[in-house]
Amino acid sequence: YAVMDGKEFSEKLEGLIKVCEGCSKIISDEVLMKYKKQKEEEERKKKKEAEKKEEKEEDEGDDDDDDEPEIEKQEQQDECPFCNEKKVVEKVKRIDKFKEICPHLCVISRSRPLDKLLLVTALKEIGHTVAVTGDGTNDAPALRKADVGFAMGIA
Repeated sequence: YAVMDGKEFSEKLEGLIKVCEGCSKIISDEVLMKYKKQKEEEERKKKKEAEKKEEKEEDEGDDDDDDEPEIEKQEQQDECPFCNEKKVVEKVKRIDKFKEICPHLCVISRSRPLDKLLLVTALKEIGHTVAVTGDGTNDAPALRKADVGFAMGIA
């Protein structure tokens, strides 16, 4: 395994899965997207109700100047649709295969962005600290997942 093709690497590991660390359930992308849409709809309804209430208070002459600037939300961890905990993480489907390959792996040739993300995820999953360099937007998922990420520009 000193040199392995990126496609072969991905096929052996069978990709990524989403798992809730709270209830240990595997969550499909379809279930997660459906749950997110439902949550977003609930948030929209709450926001509309709050706006209506605010307008009503303004019409009644209640003039409080408690307008605080809205803070932009950072990307949050996904919430589990089964236990409602924010503990959904991506894991390598066949981490056992990676543990077999890892000690012998030196080079992954013709690696695609998914191969890089798989490698970073697998290394972190078995306890390694991971640094990644990337030269394009396609490397962003691996850069984000790594403990240290260096995005390189071309001068």
